[in-house]
Amino acid sequence: MNNYKRIGLYGVSGTGKTTIMKAVSQLVTETIWLEGSKLITNTAGLNLEFFKKLSDKEKYFYREKAIVAAEKIQNTQRKHIVIDGHMVFVKGEDNFENVMTDKDASFYTDYIYLNLPPEVIFERLQSDKSRVLKYTERVIKNWIDFELQEIVAFCKKQNVNLKILNSTNLNECVKAVCVYINR
Repeated sequence: MNNYKRIGLYGVSGTGKTTIMKAVSQLVTETIWLEGSKLITNTAGLNLEFFKKLSDKEKYFYREKAIVAAEKIQNTQRKHIVIDGHMVFVKGEDNFENVMTDKDASFYTDYIYLNLPPEVIFERLQSDKSRVLKYTERVIKNWIDFELQEIVAFCKKQNVNLKILNSTNLNECVKAVCVYINR
């Protein structure tokens, strides 16, 4: 193991993970940014729509394989690594699924959670023409509550660092992530 961080950047859809990491990767050259969904689908050799149709067991297999691939990337490039993604997915109105794998749990050294108000996320998702809005504000609130509860409990249990960002200002979030990586 090297001294480079392995950070999981989590938050529900619409929190700005991709936007933040595009900026961070330009500012912190010692960082590799991997989009979790692309890492998984590339590792599986599948597109996202086909991946979503796999069984839970098959999804788990490819999620674990993706973490092995990320570890190889980091060992080759010798930089901090940030993977953005989800710990939890919406399965129904009040039904959520934690998709963290055993390899996730042993891989990451740190977690950053983007905790924005549900109404802000709802508004962002509504105005984003590249997405189909499929969540109500209530579902988003419940998703945040569930995911936050899961990540806090996990980090306490595993004794892993967790930084929760509550800012709706993307520039503040970019700065906070940069500072966190460089600390």
